Amino acid sequence: MLSRLNQAVRARPERAAYVALAAATTVTGALENHRWQAFVKTPLVPMLQVGLLRRAGAAQPAGLAALLVATTGAAVGDWFMLESGRAADAGEQRRLLRIGASAFGVQQAGYIALLARAGYRPTRRTVLPVAAGLAGLAVLDSAETRQPDPIVTAYGLLLGTMTAFATGGRPGARGMRHRISAGGAAFFASDATIMIREHLLHGRRTRAVAEAFVLVSYTAAQAALVDGLEQTIARESR
Repeated sequence: MLSRLNQAVRARPERAAYVALAAATTVTGALENHRWQAFVKTPLVPMLQVGLLRRAGAAQPAGLAALLVATTGAAVGDWFMLESGRAADAGEQRRLLRIGASAFGVQQAGYIALLARAGYRPTRRTVLPVAAGLAGLAVLDSAETRQPDPIVTAYGLLLGTMTAFATGGRPGARGMRHRISAGGAAFFASDATIMIREHLLHGRRTRAVAEAFVLVSYTAAQAALVDGLEQTIARESR
């Protein structure tokens, strides 16, 4: 087993680094250690990009470019979300959160385009629960301001669309489909938990558990989606 692990690390050292950073991000986030969390979370998505670039020769150039743009949106979004968590007042926190949501919107739009290009399509079975979840989150977000934030709402629609595409699947490619489906569902669960935590959870221990879930599901989702989408842009997938 150790020899297999060593071989896996040598073959994909950036993935081993990603797993270590994801674990550290989860721990520092649950402990509310914002300085160390920024240190370990900022390179998370770039580490996935390192893997994409190492295997660039096996990918279709246009698809690789789209995936790199999408993941860059995620990296920028992570940075602004971290800054929003350290903001001194609610107004500044909301401003940074909206910028972060806009950057993540670039990621979701890129993922949607790649999924559609690969033949993934939403189905009634996947659209209905996503729509119900988004409606509930919109009610939560508008509880204090009486109206939903337009930028956060637009991001939510992109997130829901990506989730519906990812979980809708594509004929054939069974293993890849399951990875992408799991990634889409985990991403939706992560972002939904952020909203629930901010509006409904108040105890420190409860919020820490919620934050740990947010980060575990987010880091797992990014890795699963990037891995799955990388397979859809492989040269032999033409």
